[in-house]
Amino acid sequence: MMNKLSFRNIQRSMKDYLIYVMTMSVITAFMYAFSSLFFDKELSGTFEMSGIMGAMIGIATFFIVLIVAWLINYMVKFMLEKRSTEFGIYMLLGMKKKKIADLYLKENCNCSELH
Repeated sequence: MMNKLSFRNIQRSMKDYLIYVMTMSVITAFMYAFSSLFFDKELSGTFEMSGIMGAMIGIATFFIVLIVAWLINYMVKFMLEKRSTEFGIYMLLGMKKKKIADLYLKENCNCSELH
């Protein structure tokens, strides 16, 4: 029963998770490209002030990581608020909080395997 419920919930939330996964994939690609500038020997050797460039890239990377952390936090809160009514109904039907948490964890683990 829980597997069937979990799979149904994954199908319903797939569109929201797809947007999340695509956004995180693009951000990861940008971070990789941006960080490759920092570690490229040929590029850093051509600039006279390579130390300043490295510091600026490091500071920019720090701010990008902060923005990504905020995005992850926002997405988790968004998904939980969107499903708060559903979780409330589960609690009214007699499900324990631990069982609901296990269901949510199972959905997220299964959802990551589907991509």
